[in-house]
Amino acid sequence: MTNIKKLRVFDFDDTLFHTTAKVLLKRGPGEFTYLTPAEYAVYDPKPGDEFDFSQFDQIINPSLIKPVAKRFYKIVNAGLKDRLTVILTARGPKANSHIKNIIHKIFKIDLPVITLGTGSPQAKADWIVDKIKNEGFNDIFFIDDSPKNGDAVYRSIKDLPVKYKVVDLSTPRKYEGNNLVNSSSSLYENSQIIKNVVDKERLKKAYKFFANFLNLPTGKIKLEFGSLDGKVQGKVDVKGKSKPYKVDSYKIIMRTNSPHSSDDQIKTLAHECWHIKQVEDGRYNIVDNSWDGKVYPKYDDEEKERSLPWEIDARLNADDLYKEFNRYMRDKGASSKIIKI
Repeated sequence: MTNIKKLRVFDFDDTLFHTTAKVLLKRGPGEFTYLTPAEYAVYDPKPGDEFDFSQFDQIINPSLIKPVAKRFYKIVNAGLKDRLTVILTARGPKANSHIKNIIHKIFKIDLPVITLGTGSPQAKADWIVDKIKNEGFNDIFFIDDSPKNGDAVYRSIKDLPVKYKVVDLSTPRKYEGNNLVNSSSSLYENSQIIKNVVDKERLKKAYKFFANFLNLPTGKIKLEFGSLDGKVQGKVDVKGKSKPYKVDSYKIIMRTNSPHSSDDQIKTLAHECWHIKQVEDGRYNIVDNSWDGKVYPKYDDEEKERSLPWEIDARLNADDLYKEFNRYMRDKGASSKIIKI
C-alpha cells in the first residue's frame, strides 16, 4: 500500500479572503484603470499593459470567505502527521508577514505562506510539482479562484503518480484523479476524472443574467435541457412566419450529457442568447439566412458555418458576455457558496 503524504494548498485572495486591494493597470500615457483580483484573474494582458501590485503589499479590509474557510479550518485541525497545509499566493514577499498574522488571528495557527511575487499560473503549478517530485507528496488538494491557475496545476499534475483534487472557484468546477498504483479505490485507479459542478440550476441563473443583460424578450423564450445530435452543445429553435417575417418564440436547448467543462457550457448558453439578440436587433434574419440584408448560403459543413458573420459575431461577444456573468457571480460571492469541496 502506498504511503500517503498530503499537500493542501489554498490561494489567499478571493479564495480564503476578500480584500479591497486592486491592481493598477497602466495602458498608455495618462491612461489607467483598476482591476479587482477577480477581474485580474480572467484578464488577458494586451501589448503595452503595465501592472502595479503595490496595494497587495498589505492586507486591506479583509473579509473571510466562510464556505472555503470552513474547509480550511477542518484541514488545519486534522493534525499535521503526513500533511502540509500552505497558503500559496501571487502576492510578493512584503505581504508574507501580513498574511501569516491574519491566519494566526482568525484560525489560531501558524502555517507556511509562500509569496511567489508573480501572477504566472505556471509558477503555482511548478511549486506544487516540486513538492511532489522532491518531497514525496502524493495526495494533492489545490483551491483557487483563477481558472488559469486551476488549469495550469491540473495540466502539470494529471499524469504524475498522485491522487489529486483541483478546485476552480470561478466556474466552479473540480478536476479529480488518482494515479497511485496501489490505490484501494477501483473507481479512481489510474484514471483522471473531470467533474463539472455546473448543473441545470446554475445554467438557469446564467440564462436569467444573460436575458436581463441583453434585454431579451423573456416571454418569447423557453430554456430546455435534452439530448442533441453529434457534438452540438446547444442550439436555438425559432418559430415564426416567413411572410411577413415575424419571430413568435425561441427555444434554447442545452445538452444535458455534455462532456465539456462547466464554463464552456455557460459560454455556449451565452452564444445562443447572443443569437437571439441578433434576431431581435434585426441583423440576423433566420428565414432567408441574411445578415445586415446580405443573404448567405446555408452550409451543412460545421467549419463553413463557423465562417458566417452571425457566428463570428456571436463567438466574439459570447466570451465577453460570459466574463460579465462570471464577474457578477464573483461580486455576489456566489462562486464560493455553490461548490461542494
